[in-house]
Amino acid sequence: MRSLGKWVPVSLLVIWVALLPRIIPGTSSDRGIFVSVAERLLAGDTLYRDVWDNKDPLFYYSLALGRTISPYADILLELTWIVSAGTAVYVLARKLGCNAPGALFAAFGMTPLILTGGLYRPGYTHLPGTALVLLVLAATVSRRFAAAGFLLAILACLKLVMLPIALLLILTVITLRKEWRALVPGSAAFALCAAALAGLLYARGELFPYLQAQLANVSYSQGDLVDERWGSFVGHLMLVASIDAVVVATAVAGAIVWVFAENRLAGGTRPVERRSLMLWACAATALVAALVVLGFTGMWDHHGQVLYVPAILVGVGAVQRFQSGFNVRSKLHMAALVGLIVALSGPTAPLRYGGAALISGPRSLAALNDVSAEARAVLSVGPSGTYARLGANDDDGHAYGLRDWKLACPRFQQYAFDTAEVLNSVAECLPRAEVILLSPAAGPKDGDPTWNAYWAKVESTLRDGYACEKWQDERICTRRDGK
Repeated sequence: MRSLGKWVPVSLLVIWVALLPRIIPGTSSDRGIFVSVAERLLAGDTLYRDVWDNKDPLFYYSLALGRTISPYADILLELTWIVSAGTAVYVLARKLGCNAPGALFAAFGMTPLILTGGLYRPGYTHLPGTALVLLVLAATVSRRFAAAGFLLAILACLKLVMLPIALLLILTVITLRKEWRALVPGSAAFALCAAALAGLLYARGELFPYLQAQLANVSYSQGDLVDERWGSFVGHLMLVASIDAVVVATAVAGAIVWVFAENRLAGGTRPVERRSLMLWACAATALVAALVVLGFTGMWDHHGQVLYVPAILVGVGAVQRFQSGFNVRSKLHMAALVGLIVALSGPTAPLRYGGAALISGPRSLAALNDVSAEARAVLSVGPSGTYARLGANDDDGHAYGLRDWKLACPRFQQYAFDTAEVLNSVAECLPRAEVILLSPAAGPKDGDPTWNAYWAKVESTLRDGYACEKWQDERICTRRDGK
């Protein structure tokens, strides 16, 4: 029978061809906000002060860096994170007992499929966060403790909520190996890198506004969107309990329980089994840590992507344990492997791949370099000036094309769950704008006194100082002469 190594190159080619349409980031919903923040950074704005969103700074910096070349660099950035995650998995798989073909398939076949599964949203923050957690673990397993500390600091400024997962994985490896001295170079590298990043933020005037943004994130995650009838922790878990998240968590937990139960019965005395147990112990740690993170911060279904860290580790463990049995002619083993990958990525993943190839992929590709209707509305007034935007996450990357315009109000997206203080700050800064853009999401809301009080102030400002007209689905208001 032909071995795993015979079909790995073919399977990888098929996977990556199918993968490409799936990973094209669009410019809709929250993704449009990310694009606009990156574009405002390229226009010279200061993050969290001149332009505001609640994600961590290195995420926006990386997006802006790519966009200095082209909007299509957003695709390259997604590819970079997936390849980085795959590289980390290859190192882990080889260190923990996989042969070369098995490690190659786990790294660049299984891992991309899981990362881009049913919970994945192209261009969001969880993919880079997951990649960095895996890189931290790979560095720790390889005894590159200074590198692990350095990457941990990067993670803290790119996807802070995933920091506890990486920390617990480091501690799991160090505890099992009893290598407590590793904490010294790791901690020193973390402190140096964290200090350098804090210095960069301070020099840009972003450090203290960023800390304030983190406080706002805590308020947001513990706010009215959480159903606390079963307690705050369970309420957060219920918010992210999509069919994909439930299947992924169940598959991971079931595999871990089965392996540890089997190992207990077998005794687990061989060296390879000890390496395998480290991998499965890390998977168990990552699952518990991911559930804790979701229990405190989970708000939306795509937040369940933190479960992809333990899912990938379980996948590596499965390849490591059964790699000798996977071959083309063994249909049962192949079916089991495919079924496991689908379960670990989420059962809706095949549908999402089909939708990406036929609909969303081409549409997202076209949108990346397209100047949005909102930007064209502002540009219809003139080539430069000051503007504000009133709307929610219906932004389609409005700031692309407006680098010569100055954003008057840092929060160009407002929500009903924002505090009265935040909404009032938007209403108060509006008169500084020469042009005010109103998206379809802007307007009064039934039964929401806080929002409607804010909107009354907005309407008063528009009525007294601006002339408004319809522009496609938006309204655009220009300041009257002499105001």
